[in-house]
Amino acid sequence: MGPVRRRRWACRDWSAARVSGPWRAFVLAAVTIAAMSSEDASAQRVAVVAKTVNTISHGSLSPGVVLIADGKIEEVRAGTETPPGYSVIDASDRIVMPGLVDAHTHYGLRNVHLTPGRFDMAESSQPFTPQADVRDALDPDDPVFDKVRGLGATTLLVLPGSSNLVSGLGWVLKNRDGGLDRMLIGSRPVLKMALGMNPKSAHGRRERSPKTRMGSSAMLRARFEEAARLVRQGEPRQAGEVDRELEVLAAAVAGEALVHIHAVRADDILTALRLMRSYGLEGSLGHVYEGYLVADEIARSGVPVVVGPKLDGWYRGRNPPRPVDVSGRLGKAGVEVSIMTDSYVPDLFLQACFAVHLGMEEEEALRAITLNPARAIGLADRVGSLEPGKDADLIVLDGEPLALSTNVVRVLIEGETVYERAATE
Repeated sequence: MGPVRRRRWACRDWSAARVSGPWRAFVLAAVTIAAMSSEDASAQRVAVVAKTVNTISHGSLSPGVVLIADGKIEEVRAGTETPPGYSVIDASDRIVMPGLVDAHTHYGLRNVHLTPGRFDMAESSQPFTPQADVRDALDPDDPVFDKVRGLGATTLLVLPGSSNLVSGLGWVLKNRDGGLDRMLIGSRPVLKMALGMNPKSAHGRRERSPKTRMGSSAMLRARFEEAARLVRQGEPRQAGEVDRELEVLAAAVAGEALVHIHAVRADDILTALRLMRSYGLEGSLGHVYEGYLVADEIARSGVPVVVGPKLDGWYRGRNPPRPVDVSGRLGKAGVEVSIMTDSYVPDLFLQACFAVHLGMEEEEALRAITLNPARAIGLADRVGSLEPGKDADLIVLDGEPLALSTNVVRVLIEGETVYERAATE
């Protein structure tokens, strides 16, 4: 089957006026979130004066100033001069860079002790649960958000787990207090999918499909064929005939939702690329521990990858005799690489440091935790680099970003200080 020709799907703009039935409530919630502005973001003009401003996208300025107005970056300039009317944050002995972006987490869905009552990562009662939505399980008061905020993470994609072929919808959050509605930023949802061992083991051991990789692929193609037919019809099913699972898959085919596909082994990675190509799916691949074995194929596809939490290739698959620079080798092949925490290693800087230790270039490692993941989640126009017009999400460091002794001393989200390191820490 060739790529699905895109049409305007009924819920492309998440407009409730064009959708009825159970999908309507979902769409109303998404429209409400997308329409929300950062009401609490400071309207005050702020100037951050730094020893060095690393824009990520356009090099560094030493010294430099970031001017902020109404939660957006107004200008990034060299020197130390600030215009009148700006309150000044003195970081003249500090380094300023964009807030970190984590394109694969489960924050708020699981606690560190895996307590059953606090474990909501996946609805593994059946292999297809695309209608499941992390917003219905996410705990915005989970202390892990405070922890990773203090480690510099300002934008997070929170996803369901990977026990199902299709596990449900994840959403992008700004890592700030004030409840879930204030954290959600109105991006496209991300449909979590999985290939390989996870869905096979989760369902095959219960004597139900899928038990094999062949079965997994066949089941996915059957459902996406139905979704593609629905999109080609150009209209939703008749009233009373709504198939919520199919509607969500159709949204992915139509480009209203991104996909993020768990794929570890090289053969699973290639299967994921074929699925994306067959149905015109947009999104990224996750984990890709054997991605270095098929780096050229991934590069030709143009699909970005989010590597981790293991970065050395030593997890499932072939288990090479020595550590492999998975991220660096993919990047050298022309793949756009991001690095994840997966919630298990919550420090993105530490992950980037390990990637550099394995052989990745420092500049590429920093892009892998800022601008590249912003691209992967479709938000590079808002986050990931310090550029005029983007959200004023930035962090202040007391040393070089990839030095193990460096601390994050201040975090701003949309111009509002949301974290300051205490002098006694």
